[in-house]
Amino acid sequence: MATYKELLAQRLQLDAQIEKAKSAEVSKIIAEVKTLIAQYELTARDLGFATGRQLKRKAEARYIDAKSGSTWSGLGREPGWIKGKDRNRFLIKGK
Repeated sequence: MATYKELLAQRLQLDAQIEKAKSAEVSKIIAEVKTLIAQYELTARDLGFATGRQLKRKAEARYIDAKSGSTWSGLGREPGWIKGKDRNRFLIKGK
């Protein structure tokens, strides 16, 4: 019967072999999946990976800071360059 230390050494060798085999198989599978995705022109949405947030369009900019060129849609947290100021000064013309 093997000793505790011998069994631990065997386990370390097996763990290394398992990781090496897994890595090789995963690399092969990833290559196959990439080929199929390209072949069938699949998207993240087709595969069920797209979330609602990813599917939304980015909000159109309504305000612009003339100094930095930074824009803001008016949604979410106010950027520092507009905070506490009259927003009308920063409106993008035609919006």
